Amino acid sequence: MGRQNTPADAARALPGPENPEGPEPGPEPGPARARRLRVVAGALLIGLTLLYCATFWHRTQDYSAIADGVLANAIGVLGAVVAFGRAALVRHRRVLFTVLGLIQAGHVIAACVQEFHVRGLDPPPDPSWADAGFLSVDVLIVVALVAQAWPQLRAMSQGTLLDFCLGVLSCAGVCSVLILQPALDTQDTAGPGGLTLLAYPVLDLVQLSLIVGIVTLRTGFFEWTWFWLTAGVLTTCSADVVNLYTHSEFGFSPTFHALYTAAVTMMAMPAVHADRHEMRRNPQPVSSNLILRNLFSVVGVLVLVYGCLMPQRLPAYAIVLALATLLTAARRAAVGLSALRSLAQTQRQAYTDELTQLFNRRHFDDQMQRVLTGRSPDAPMAVMVMDLNGFKAINDTFGHHIGDEVLRQMATRVSQELRRGDLAARLGGDEFGVLLPGCDAEGATVVASRVLAAVEQPLTLDGETHHAGGSIGIAVFPGHGIEMATLVRHADDAMYHSKISHRGVTVYDERAHQRNRSTLNVQHALDRHELVVHYQPQYHLLDGTMSGVEALVRWNHPERGLLYPDAFLPFFEKSALMAELTVEVLAVALADRETWTASGRELDLSINLPPTALLNPDLVPEVSRLLGRAGHGAKGVVFEITENAMMFDIERAQRTLAELRALGLELSLDDYGTGYCSLTYLRDLPLHEIKIDRSFVGRLAPGTPDADIVASTLDLAHRRGLRAVAEGVENAEAWELLRDMRCDLAQGYLMSRPVPLADLLALPVRAAHVSASLAAHEVSN
Repeated sequence: MGRQNTPADAARALPGPENPEGPEPGPEPGPARARRLRVVAGALLIGLTLLYCATFWHRTQDYSAIADGVLANAIGVLGAVVAFGRAALVRHRRVLFTVLGLIQAGHVIAACVQEFHVRGLDPPPDPSWADAGFLSVDVLIVVALVAQAWPQLRAMSQGTLLDFCLGVLSCAGVCSVLILQPALDTQDTAGPGGLTLLAYPVLDLVQLSLIVGIVTLRTGFFEWTWFWLTAGVLTTCSADVVNLYTHSEFGFSPTFHALYTAAVTMMAMPAVHADRHEMRRNPQPVSSNLILRNLFSVVGVLVLVYGCLMPQRLPAYAIVLALATLLTAARRAAVGLSALRSLAQTQRQAYTDELTQLFNRRHFDDQMQRVLTGRSPDAPMAVMVMDLNGFKAINDTFGHHIGDEVLRQMATRVSQELRRGDLAARLGGDEFGVLLPGCDAEGATVVASRVLAAVEQPLTLDGETHHAGGSIGIAVFPGHGIEMATLVRHADDAMYHSKISHRGVTVYDERAHQRNRSTLNVQHALDRHELVVHYQPQYHLLDGTMSGVEALVRWNHPERGLLYPDAFLPFFEKSALMAELTVEVLAVALADRETWTASGRELDLSINLPPTALLNPDLVPEVSRLLGRAGHGAKGVVFEITENAMMFDIERAQRTLAELRALGLELSLDDYGTGYCSLTYLRDLPLHEIKIDRSFVGRLAPGTPDADIVASTLDLAHRRGLRAVAEGVENAEAWELLRDMRCDLAQGYLMSRPVPLADLLALPVRAAHVSASLAAHEVSN
């Protein structure tokens, strides 16, 4: 009996080739006495079988009523009792144990009919009812093999199915030459008796082929159940071969009886073991299945070669089986090559930025870590980080399709200026990274200057000329750090220094970086009130009327002019001034609200609330103070939060949001659909609104996946009683589709770009494209 399963075995019984549906249940509950009974039963089966085989050494006659009539059948009866008993106790393996019990019972019945009935007939019938019983046992063995392998057979992929078929066909081709054809050549197969005699090797061929096919599914795994089934099949086939060549009318063959009785015992042994699969992973080379496939292919070729050398001995069915083996091998090779190509493509996609076709940050980090690990301590290597200047302005002004094309062209320009062996990647947004092996600070500066010169060349897109410069920071190994994170951070710091100082290319310097921290002037931007607010209108989709605005901050820098958020927000973040920035934007926007309200416009006001601002204890008191001074209080004021707002301290963030809600503010979930926790926020946060991210709206068209996602999001929002705003509406088709989907509000370049207060007051109450559509409708009528 196999060892008992332990908790560690259960932990290792994970889904895999041997068990695609996961671990099977453990041994059936019961006292230790039941396990001892299985040990006793197994010992009795093996002992009685050995005793029966030993009787052939001391026989004075061929047939013995005690040995062949009683002892041999007692072995079958004991095996049937054990198998049926286990089937009654173990539900999840009941089919296999029942079939094993039927094999034992069928053998006993057939043997009794043979010994106690057919043997006494004169002349004996050919075929007899005993033959029907023995053939039924062979059929049941096939059923047992299929039942045991069924979890693997039903979960086979195309490649695995072809491996299985390759093993079956290869074995069938060889066995047809070695077993079936000799039977046809040496035996008289005419009449029912001859056909019955031929049925035994045919069933043996099926059993052997199944065993070989299943071996290809279980390469590298050992299991006692399969060991006993395989041993039983091989022994049964050996017995039938002996019977084939020693067959005479009911003549007695000691070898046949010994082998067949041993085979029946082996078929009962799986029921003796613990019911869960007893398996261990053998160390096998990865190419083991490939070796088997090649071996099967060679076997098919050898069968055909054998037929060419001795054509009179190779039957047509053997040729068909050999050809089928080779065709299956060819198909398997094609599937394998296709899988390799698909794997290579998947790996390439996993490490490639979809928009620019450069490597992505994951591959950049992996390659950088690999280079750092393999380099000598004094071998130089440089890291370059580049951020595009003015990209956000292009993106906001001309639309995302222009912004995407800018990124694609910039990626091409960067790649063309690098040396052989350098690696370029898009790190995210409009930020690029370059790995420069074997480059010191001077060499990296030369490469960076070439890249910057290429980036600063004008771009012509859709008939418009655009200019987008760059800011590049460089860090060098080992002088600026020996770890990947340190080098990237220092290159990033140098890049920000380049952006502020307009130097273009900056090599990291610790002293300059420290000075830079104190001269960012973000505090001056707050103290001198240099921040201004632009507004992007929101419109009712039903009638096109303006309903609100989103406040977007700009910095009116005294030296550099109007700066967009991408140029200065990182410095506010680093200086921990995001809460102060939010309060400043709110103060300016509330003052502007008084102006547009006085002009007769009642517009809601949406303001972005950065994640780190939620953690500032002064945020709520300052917001409360400003709302108390405002003429309309908190009415119509909406704070927009993103999903990453809850990442740092979820409990504290939730408390802050609850306090803001108590002030009368409304809350909106911005960029909905781009993260992983939106549904949780819809359930747990006191939201009034969700904003569908522009990545779903920008390419919105009927019948597209984006349309399905937007429609389901709108349905979910309305079921939760939330207002829905679509961002990034850039064409009339998207407007019409959103209106048909019953979206509430929309904002985007189709209606208006972000504009200063004066321009906002000059905009018509109804969106221009909607007014034009209504006018055309009136003219047509």
